[in-house]
Amino acid sequence: MAPSTTVVDPPPSSTTDSFNSNAAAAENDIRPFFVLHKASSGSKSTATVKAKRRIESPSPKLAKKSEIESVEEEDGQFFSTLRLRVFETVWSKIENTIQDVLRDSNSKVFSGVHDWICESFESVRSSGALSLSEAVRSYPVLSQPSSKQLFTALVLTRNLEMVDDLVTFEDLGLHLKSQGCHVAKLSSMDFSAKNGVGGCLRGLLRQFVMPTIDVADVTILASWYRENGNQKNPVVIIVDDTERCSAPVLSELILILSEWAVKVPVFLIMGVSTAHDAPRKILSANALQRLCATRFTLSSPAERMDAVLEAVFLKPCSGFTVSHKVALCMRSYFLCQDGTLTSFVKTLKIACLQHFSLEPLSIMLEHFCQDNQLPGEGTGLLTEATMKHAFDLPSVTRNKITRSTCEMLPQFLLDLQRMPNPWNIVVLCIYEAGKFDKLRLLDIFCETLDPEARYLKYFSPSAILNSQSHVSGRNSVIRRVLRKLRDLSPAQLTSLLKSWESLTAEFSEINEKVMELHPFMRNVEAAGQRPGLPTSPKKHASRSHSKLEKELKAMTDKISAVIEFMLREYMKPVETVPFNEILCFKNVDKLQSALLGDPRGRIQSDLLESHSILNCSCCSQRGTTLLPSMHDTSILYTLAQEHADVINLHDWYQSFKTILIPRNSKAKSKSKTTSKSKKRKERCEEPEPPAEASIQARFCRAVMELQIAGLIRMPSKRRPDFVQRLTTSYPLSTKSRWIVDEKGQRVKLACVNWPAHLQPAVAEGLSKQPLDSISKKIVSMGFNCVRLTWPLDLMTNDTLARNVTVKQSFERLNLFDDVLGIQTHNPKILNLPIFNAFQEVVSNLGQNGVMVILDNHLTTPGWCCSDNDLDAFFEYPNFDPAVWAKGLSKMASLFRNVTNVVGMSLRNEPRGTRDYPNLWFKYMPKGGEAVHAANPEVLVILSGIDYDTNLSFLRDRFFNVSFTDKLVFEQHWYSFSDGRDSWEKHNSNDFCAKIIEKVTHNGGFLIGRGFPLFLTEFGANLRSGDVSGNRYMNCLVAWAAENDLDWAVWALTGDYYLRTGQKHMVETFGVLAPNWKDVANSTYLQKLSGIQLPVRGPGLQSKKLLFHPTSGLCVTSNLSNNSPTLRLEQCRKAEPSTFNPSEGFLWSNKLCVEAPDAVGQKVKLGVGTKCSKLGQTSATHMHLSFKTTSNGSLLCLDVDERDNSIVANPCKCLTMDASCDPASQWFKPTITQKCPYKHYSQLASGSCWCLATQPQTRPTWVFDNQTAGFICKFSGVTCWHDDENRVLSIKVNGFGLKGEFPVGIKQCSDLVGLELSRNNFSGVLPSNIGSLVPSLTTLDVSDNQFSGEIPVSLSNITFLNTLTLQNNSFTGPLPPELVSLPRLTKFSVAFNQLTGPVPNFNLKFGRENFASNEGLCGQPMDPCVDPEEDIIRLGKIGAAVGAALFAPLGASISLCLFFFLFISWIPKLITSYPLSTKSRWIVDEKGQRVKLACVNWPAHLQPAVAEGLNKQPLDSISKKIVSMGFNCVRLTWPLDLMTNDTLARNVTVKQSFERLNLLDDVLGIQTHNPKILNLPIFNAFQEVVSNLGQNGVMVILDNHLTTPGWCCSDNDLDAFFEYPNFDPVIWTKGLSKMASLFRNVTNVVGMSLRNEPRGTRDYPNLWFKYMPKGGEAVHAANPEVLVILSGIDYDTNLSFLRDRFFNVSFTDKLVFEQHWYSFSDGRDSWVKHNSNDFCAKIIEKVTHNGGFLIGRGFPLFLTEFGANLRSGDVSGNRYMNCLVAWAAENDLDWAVWALTGDYYLRTGQKHMVETFGVLAPNWKDVANSTYLQKLSGIQLPVRGPGLQSKKLLFHPTTGLCVTSNLSNNSPTLRLEQCRKAEPSTFNPSEGILWSNKMCVEAPDAVGQKVKLGAGTKCSKLGQTSATHMHLSFKTNNGSLICLDVDELDNSIVANPCKCLTMDASCDPASQWFKVL
Repeated sequence: MAPSTTVVDPPPSSTTDSFNSNAAAAENDIRPFFVLHKASSGSKSTATVKAKRRIESPSPKLAKKSEIESVEEEDGQFFSTLRLRVFETVWSKIENTIQDVLRDSNSKVFSGVHDWICESFESVRSSGALSLSEAVRSYPVLSQPSSKQLFTALVLTRNLEMVDDLVTFEDLGLHLKSQGCHVAKLSSMDFSAKNGVGGCLRGLLRQFVMPTIDVADVTILASWYRENGNQKNPVVIIVDDTERCSAPVLSELILILSEWAVKVPVFLIMGVSTAHDAPRKILSANALQRLCATRFTLSSPAERMDAVLEAVFLKPCSGFTVSHKVALCMRSYFLCQDGTLTSFVKTLKIACLQHFSLEPLSIMLEHFCQDNQLPGEGTGLLTEATMKHAFDLPSVTRNKITRSTCEMLPQFLLDLQRMPNPWNIVVLCIYEAGKFDKLRLLDIFCETLDPEARYLKYFSPSAILNSQSHVSGRNSVIRRVLRKLRDLSPAQLTSLLKSWESLTAEFSEINEKVMELHPFMRNVEAAGQRPGLPTSPKKHASRSHSKLEKELKAMTDKISAVIEFMLREYMKPVETVPFNEILCFKNVDKLQSALLGDPRGRIQSDLLESHSILNCSCCSQRGTTLLPSMHDTSILYTLAQEHADVINLHDWYQSFKTILIPRNSKAKSKSKTTSKSKKRKERCEEPEPPAEASIQARFCRAVMELQIAGLIRMPSKRRPDFVQRLTTSYPLSTKSRWIVDEKGQRVKLACVNWPAHLQPAVAEGLSKQPLDSISKKIVSMGFNCVRLTWPLDLMTNDTLARNVTVKQSFERLNLFDDVLGIQTHNPKILNLPIFNAFQEVVSNLGQNGVMVILDNHLTTPGWCCSDNDLDAFFEYPNFDPAVWAKGLSKMASLFRNVTNVVGMSLRNEPRGTRDYPNLWFKYMPKGGEAVHAANPEVLVILSGIDYDTNLSFLRDRFFNVSFTDKLVFEQHWYSFSDGRDSWEKHNSNDFCAKIIEKVTHNGGFLIGRGFPLFLTEFGANLRSGDVSGNRYMNCLVAWAAENDLDWAVWALTGDYYLRTGQKHMVETFGVLAPNWKDVANSTYLQKLSGIQLPVRGPGLQSKKLLFHPTSGLCVTSNLSNNSPTLRLEQCRKAEPSTFNPSEGFLWSNKLCVEAPDAVGQKVKLGVGTKCSKLGQTSATHMHLSFKTTSNGSLLCLDVDERDNSIVANPCKCLTMDASCDPASQWFKPTITQKCPYKHYSQLASGSCWCLATQPQTRPTWVFDNQTAGFICKFSGVTCWHDDENRVLSIKVNGFGLKGEFPVGIKQCSDLVGLELSRNNFSGVLPSNIGSLVPSLTTLDVSDNQFSGEIPVSLSNITFLNTLTLQNNSFTGPLPPELVSLPRLTKFSVAFNQLTGPVPNFNLKFGRENFASNEGLCGQPMDPCVDPEEDIIRLGKIGAAVGAALFAPLGASISLCLFFFLFISWIPKLITSYPLSTKSRWIVDEKGQRVKLACVNWPAHLQPAVAEGLNKQPLDSISKKIVSMGFNCVRLTWPLDLMTNDTLARNVTVKQSFERLNLLDDVLGIQTHNPKILNLPIFNAFQEVVSNLGQNGVMVILDNHLTTPGWCCSDNDLDAFFEYPNFDPVIWTKGLSKMASLFRNVTNVVGMSLRNEPRGTRDYPNLWFKYMPKGGEAVHAANPEVLVILSGIDYDTNLSFLRDRFFNVSFTDKLVFEQHWYSFSDGRDSWVKHNSNDFCAKIIEKVTHNGGFLIGRGFPLFLTEFGANLRSGDVSGNRYMNCLVAWAAENDLDWAVWALTGDYYLRTGQKHMVETFGVLAPNWKDVANSTYLQKLSGIQLPVRGPGLQSKKLLFHPTTGLCVTSNLSNNSPTLRLEQCRKAEPSTFNPSEGILWSNKMCVEAPDAVGQKVKLGAGTKCSKLGQTSATHMHLSFKTNNGSLICLDVDELDNSIVANPCKCLTMDASCDPASQWFKVL
């Protein structure tokens, strides 16, 4: 920036003329960016300094005044012109460099396209050229059908926007023209529907023949081509943006060109941006068949970006560069705007332009661009002002360079010119290494520009390299690169060294270091020469390669040293160098302003603040409330802001509609007939509600206006608009039981069956409605998929498929009316062959975003199905398996590249009397393989037997296929599947439960085994009162919702052309009416809508809902006039309403359900009252019942059909009455909440994962949770769904586990993957392992210590794909039964002690899979021989057996306990250890905020044992801590515990108590904690830490004092450093020892170095001398823990750090602690002063003493505070209210004093009660529940990394927050737990209090409840009193009243403001509200 003394004047007219003459183009006009700088000349303030124009020498001396005065022109004009010229020079060099890079990046593809054209052209010419007469005939001479093929190149650009493509295809055209091709280029604008194909032809003729031609005759093109030798060169047509072209026009052009392909060999180049198969989505089937396509792929935008970055910024170019913040801005613009290189170049140009306009010294860049000039040569240009500016630059002052060093300026500039070279080399070296981790140069470039990088400021690069913290925040890219180096293979390391050697060739200092690595590389290569060694990265190598590992480690260490050298010596970003402002642009604000543009910003502001512009009384009254009177665009944009980036079109429209038609409009409409003479009230007139059509039109117009303004992205085919419907990324595949898209996201198939298999063999309904209308109707009904049926003859009978047209097919069936109907509605298909018509249906469905399942329904067209059909099953007369497989293969291949065809169903409803299973296994897999071979992209869907109702034969027998990731099973279920009218003959509850059990047995079990189950046919009669059908549908929908099934309802059909001889038979099961336009039954569609959207699966965030299957709706909260109740709502709109089966509580909208007192009453939501417990009644578990409070009668939830509200009625159908229908009372929880059993041994297989193993050792994980899905959050565990305790797989590789294989794992009946490798398991595998885990597909127990024989029962796990047993100690023979495993593809038993012959696996597995078993023989090993002739070959393989590849991670963990504890239900493990700091926050390994809400647990008094163990079991105390909401314990300990071995190791707990004569406590410990009684004191301390860890409690180890006893006073001998009992050396050793002993205990997250330093010594100097040393000692011994430093004056004062700090190596672990008690401010001070004033004063003091550290980016931990809980402590209560407010406002971490109920011995008194303790003296009960409630308000974090802030109004006295309350009169406010409270935000500047999107009104009188404004003016509140915690407003009579709390019901009322005077007796606490 210019110096502050710069005077800015407008440029003179001559300057403008100069600009005009120099500007080459308008886009280079940079006048708007320039300001002319005029510097004052010191004392001569009015003098004008002239610039010297010619420089004779590089001397930096200033121009003399006489020389300056001789110059005629003013300096402003001269320097502006000069900077413009230099800018043009610099930018020209940058632009040329970019063009060269892009040209090089495309050259390979361009050459490939040209070669393809040449080869294709030669093949065309070899067939013989046509004569001129032949060429101009109307039709071509066809020698063969292939003559119509059009050679096509599909060039994939992968650009998000077309702007980059325009340049790319322009260059491609120029390249092909230079090679002699005839080239014409057509844009998407040429393919407009308005101009049709004629416009395209005219465009071609104008480019090829004559620019002025205006006809569209293809014969002209043919004639031109045969004239003047044009035929010697190919004709190339380039379509640059295929996706944006009009599909019909492009298809027609292709058909025309293909017809003339013989005459004019055209080569079509089509640019596509999304995928190579994009044309298939837009072109017709006929056009697609004419294309002979070849694929080419350009480099991606990211790859081109990296190349440009490297050329412009990292290689010699212009010298211009950018700062870290600017680079981040440019990166964001590239990634978040349109992702185009054009936009990036535009941004770069603006940055360069801004640089020259803002920085006077930028003219020096001209000399950086020229190799023959030194930058110092330009210093003579500098005037006095510019020289002063140069030495006032921040980079100069920061480096303390003064004007006295002026003569050195040329040298500084020379250094600046040379500086980037080594930095660039280091960045490129890092990039080369980052390529192995797929890092982009853009990310590396941005990070390495950071002048605040930790490797520069805090610690060495080696610390980064060895860091174990999570990759996040700063240095994340560098850390990823450094870590990846450790995993590179020898080949990769060799490649890396070669690239480094090349990069550093011209920089000897670095090159020498690189060359020193070659000897180590040769050692690695030599170690890798032995046969059998792996080439994969070393982390995947086996134990046998220890030599290679050793060399690799040595190599890696050397590379690490080189990297450290490069980072340390040369990683100096440009911003750290003096005078960097000359070449570095830094003003990111200017850049952002230029990119955003003021007009758009003004539009945004005006739209959001339209109420302040419009002259409307309604708007002025209602503030920012959205009103119908506002402009539509303003309403929509405000709603869009609320929706954020992703806007669902439907919800956006509905919100808009709600604004225009308020809910009370109906009531108002009724008042229209009132007398006109009646006096009108003075109020805002509400307009008459507009019509629906009008609203839709207004909505569309407003959206268009927002698009034009650029406030929402314009829609396009290549990049869907945010408001457009999101689409699926094809192809689909399977992931466990789910169907997923290409990105791994769940895709739910919600399909409808569309028959096309009946006698006409044409999709039904085309005679009634246009094809496109039917497709759109399918979409409008919520279906995303069609199961399109087809007869096998369509593929195997060419006469039917190819030679019979649609018209002929109908006419031969005498269906002439249908011919006329198709002629009317679908004339396009009438004369198409039947198969082409079928393709048109598929294509149109794809154009409407509908997926298609091709279902082979039967063989010959007709109706299906009966047992007597001739094509019922394999080997029936009309079901030849060979013909069937060929037909499937042909159909699959024909739709191979049609992306919306996502699956093929092999055969509908196999049935009959044959040997089902054997024939099924014989043929069905073969059919699947045929489909997969022909089209590997589609799902392969296998049906069962018995009309596809039965797949149970797969329970005990399976098959092997190659398409496991495409395999889906289908099942059918109709009401008649269970017997005709069965649902009417049985009680619905019992029958539904029975049938679900049957369906699950027959096919549903496959879900649990990890296969998708597709319910492809179900339905009911929609046109009559079908009792059976209705009951069956309610049951089926409940089951489908519970399992979140994919499904296809039967059928779309309104009626059939011809069915069983009857014309136009109505389909009673059809969802459409016979006119194929209207819905047959809207209630039925509503029922299905409840299961159309997915609720679970990969990529989805589950939403727990209570589903009502009868209506298809879900339970949500309803805020009625009386009280919150429940009602039904569409599931996608419903708020979570969750029923917890074990506890019986139903929660909705964070409120629980209360039982009503009488029948028929609405079910209320509990507000401050006890929740009612509900039971699951009836066999279906879908009745939710409770007993009334009045008479104890049993009532069930029910639905009031009048308003869909939830009421309580007598439970229906609990008897055997078959006439009863319980459907209205059926409610299905969509996600199982938890395992309902307490004793794990009682559990059977089901939705819970429960194991019966007994614990042996304790893992670091803790499991005692009541929440469903808690185990799914732990490392190594994958569940079927995150909210179900049903485990899919366990992968605990390298967890350091030990123990035997747990037999309790048999309860994991749904387990399909078990990987236990690289642990310390021992013992034998159970002999019955095959029955323990029968469904496994993967079993990996490699790299352990298992012994004994390999169990034969492994052969019973028939699903096994992978069985790896290597690197154990198995003995005996290899079971030959393993050969029978049909699906086994990966198998290894290498490195064991097996003997005997290898079973005959048919050479399926190589020698390496059996290696190092000295007793194994036979193929593929050596031949078996007699023992006497056997030669020992240990020498060949023994050397490879050594230490394990990976060291065990963490503490030793018994496997038994590991599995057992997984089902102990405690809160999920949220924190990922270890903790560190990020600015002022404490964060976990993932960078997420962790708030320490701790309680102090003393263990430092004379017994040196944690208090309370004589009163309660240790585990009970730990659980009590958790139940009170604490997540952490600050555990105190005396220094003697580490430095006095006699005390720590030789004195047991019992002895410690006995020597203090605490015999009663010995008995107490013997009773409650006998395990620790005889342990040494330190071991007992370890037990406490361990048990806290098992209960999920973090621990801070606090060194409280030196010798065990009470603390603290100024006279203590250990009060401060160098006191008699506080030797700093001993203290440091003790800390180090304690830290090392808990190094691997992950729940020990921090160490507090010393409690409350105090005394009379020289505090600060001794503090700085010793405290950092203690921290370094802890960090060196345990680098994982937080290091917590206390202050002085009893840890109340850290103010000495304001002006003096210290350096430590653990900046990311550094935390400060502070204490604050009521007596810290003087005894009884809070009673002697006015609370408002004293609280404000004390907070100011506490902030000065320690709170200031928060603002400086350090965590502040309030480690001690508290109050007397056992008496009326007035001071304590007032102090606590003030403290809690301060802690909440700053969201502090804290630890309350204390947990203690009483002490064993304190100051000589036994069992002294701790009045500050949160527990009662019995250590079981809470001492003061009100106190705990107060603390609960600050227990949860509300701010920090990873958290979404929630604006709250906090009431510190109660610990509650303000939320909305809907009372009988009007909406009011009340207090609620903060975690449940809705946002209630007070804006201090505006004075408006908002809650639930309504604002607060002032009540009319004192004591009234505060109302929420509904259409009236918001009341303005002020922050009264010194604390700013009184919120006050004036009433109508002018009196001042404040918000207050009514203690009766916690409602917010208005009362006179308290304690605003100096009255000390007054307590204002109830009126204190803190804005968070």
